[in-house]
Amino acid sequence: MGSIAPPLIRLERLSFVIYEHPDLDAFRSYAKDFGLEEASSSSNEVFFAGYGRDPFVYIARAADPGSGKRFVGAGFCAETEDDFKKASGRDGAQQVNTANRPGGGQAVSITDLNGFVVEVCWGQKEKKLPPHGVSSVVQGGVVNGALNKARVGEFTRMQEGPAAVHKLGHFGYNTDKFEETCEWYTKNFNIYPTDVLWAPSDKNLDVAAFYRLDRGKEFVDHHCLLIARGEKGEDAPNTTVHHSSFEVEDLDTQMMGHQHLLDAGHELLWGIGRHVHGSQPSPDWLFVHFIVEHYADGDVVNDELPTAKFEAGHMAVWDRSSIDADSFDYIFEQNVNVPLKCQAGTIRANVYRPKTSTATRFPVLVTYGPYGKDVPYSRFHPNSFAELDEEQKSPHSAWETPDPGFWTRHGYAIVRADEVGLGQSPGFMDTMSRSTSQCFADLIEWAADSDRAWSNGKFGLLGVSYYAGRDRAPGELEASRNDQRLDNERYAFYDHEYYASRDYNMSDIKVPLLSVGNWGGIALHLRGNVEGYINAGSAVKYLRLITGRHDLPFYGKEGVEMQLSFLNAFLKGIDDQGWTTGKASTVAYKIRKGNPGYNTPQAESSFEWRTQPAWPIPGTAYTRYWLTSSGGLQRNDHEELRTAAKLSYKTLGTLADPQLLEFSTPPFTQATEITGHVTARLSVSATREDSQDLTPMDMDVFVTLRHIVRSGEEALHTGTVGDPNNAKAVPIVKGWLRVSLRQTNPDDPRHQAWHPHQIWPTNVIVEEGGRLKLEVASGDTQGVGLFRHDSSADRPAQRFAGMNHIHFEDGLENWLLLPEVGSS
Repeated sequence: MGSIAPPLIRLERLSFVIYEHPDLDAFRSYAKDFGLEEASSSSNEVFFAGYGRDPFVYIARAADPGSGKRFVGAGFCAETEDDFKKASGRDGAQQVNTANRPGGGQAVSITDLNGFVVEVCWGQKEKKLPPHGVSSVVQGGVVNGALNKARVGEFTRMQEGPAAVHKLGHFGYNTDKFEETCEWYTKNFNIYPTDVLWAPSDKNLDVAAFYRLDRGKEFVDHHCLLIARGEKGEDAPNTTVHHSSFEVEDLDTQMMGHQHLLDAGHELLWGIGRHVHGSQPSPDWLFVHFIVEHYADGDVVNDELPTAKFEAGHMAVWDRSSIDADSFDYIFEQNVNVPLKCQAGTIRANVYRPKTSTATRFPVLVTYGPYGKDVPYSRFHPNSFAELDEEQKSPHSAWETPDPGFWTRHGYAIVRADEVGLGQSPGFMDTMSRSTSQCFADLIEWAADSDRAWSNGKFGLLGVSYYAGRDRAPGELEASRNDQRLDNERYAFYDHEYYASRDYNMSDIKVPLLSVGNWGGIALHLRGNVEGYINAGSAVKYLRLITGRHDLPFYGKEGVEMQLSFLNAFLKGIDDQGWTTGKASTVAYKIRKGNPGYNTPQAESSFEWRTQPAWPIPGTAYTRYWLTSSGGLQRNDHEELRTAAKLSYKTLGTLADPQLLEFSTPPFTQATEITGHVTARLSVSATREDSQDLTPMDMDVFVTLRHIVRSGEEALHTGTVGDPNNAKAVPIVKGWLRVSLRQTNPDDPRHQAWHPHQIWPTNVIVEEGGRLKLEVASGDTQGVGLFRHDSSADRPAQRFAGMNHIHFEDGLENWLLLPEVGSS
């Protein structure tokens, strides 16, 4: 026999949402600006109300210590007491203590398939409704049409301040159990689909559904619940609340509240615009990673309206798109809507294009990232902006992206887009993920499409850091994003599905490539620049390695000329440097010599360029320097290497309390250039503080190579990310490796009996009388910059505390392999 469906629980209305907040006082302040009124509170819970009949519309709970923000669920009012009893009888239903809630009554909680709570309430004491909606319009208010002037002899006047909230209208979330979730809600409650959206790529694949309460002939809101499809997999959005929406009286009230929130400094994510599904105008606002919105003038429907199906696409009838052809030296289109093919939704982009009477179509430079397309460089990092060359400053300069003023003057259009889930692009932000790349690919195809009247179909990808990392395409938002820092703690090993879904085959990259790395970027970017160059499948690819800060070289004269000549060669056919013919050097790098200081562009200008035909550099002499138990780093074999010994140091060192061993070369007898990949072999072990504890340990090995000049001082160089101990000073190179006692997979193509400790690529000339010092530590040491390894979740004492050891004896030799290059 088949299972019998449970009796349907009929709901009268959506009443409230429940969120957990780490800081209730901060949310109190925001709620006041948003137009919510505090109804009552306790030490760990605050109830906020609108002016409608519900005694409260928002429950803000204190999050557990150390926990983040969390959406708990939503509450509905039962249609009858019998419906409440049905809810109480559901499997897993739990009674809710309502003694301290405004309005009292009874409530029971049911958990849906995604772990969200659905509360069903009965018997609450409702508030008395005011005689009319609370509007910001305090005088006039009747709208004068073009042909019907109903308001005569009277002015319309507004009251400044928050938009008074009437009620909770709807909430929505993404789930990777889309079909199951839709079925669960419709089988358990009188919830009916008003609009269903299908994927542009597959008409048979539904990606979102707007659900209303089925109240028969009674008119109800177009939707009270939105369910959208989230990707499956560890790197996917999975189940996350997207937003909650609260009704206000009218558009004027909404706009006055909109202005009040802007004036109070709150973050606007999108809008204001009028939605397609429900017709309501609304903006999306962000409060500490939760999205909330006001809406007004929404559609109401009853059972005479059947379910409608639409192709997923742009979700607004109108919004903040605009074109300004007069105010700047270029044409500025803001918030252009780019429909997505890979998923439901849209990207919003700014387009900057040249003003010219001779050409109408241009090659396009595309960027897509998380730092806000509308955030001025001058506000994002004012000190850095002040140091830029004047020709790189325009009203729309933005961090790490091409300057519109400069590039439009040189015949390029710029497309700069907000990543999905940030700024004006609604959705779920999941940095570095498959979905991010797919959305970026959709943006590129859109920009290169001949339907764009300003695009000639050719495009380039240009940017720094994140914007360069996204350039692999071939042609605090916790509720709406994945936190990459927390993800790194959660997924400790590279073979986890989380990383597999973010990995890609670099040999698939076939377009011409210019990778510009920075010798000082030893904590973040440098290895990616070099590995990307080596593994890219491009027939035409170039590597440049520079010095200096993270920000300025990209906008400096030398850097910009390099970018412009490369892009001109492949996008305009103007090749004055031989990029397309092979005349340009395949590899070129700055030589770091002497000790000119750091964060001094003038001094660093003394570093000369050197060219090479390939990377790694042909003819490199990979030379072993043997570690000795007496702290030496010797080039020649020595009897001490075969003498059994052990050097030990404490685990879990920190930047403030480093725990390390040092090994030093004797003074060099002649100048020696070291350029390339440095490798170390270390024979190590770890022991616990408690020798009786046999639980397997992990071990982190931190390696630093330092250059000591003839005077005895260390030559520190400009780093790209700064260091709290030495301004922006970094040593010549660093490397990290985790040694884990884990079962191995001999069949994996990357399996080795032991893994070399690969230190990042580097360059230095050690002059006569100079020395190199190898530092082996159990934690961060000077030069790590902002990117510390100090997470107690990633490095818990119970797995790491104890002593680390380096062993010396025959068969357990330790050495440093240095790439020595020709004559310096």
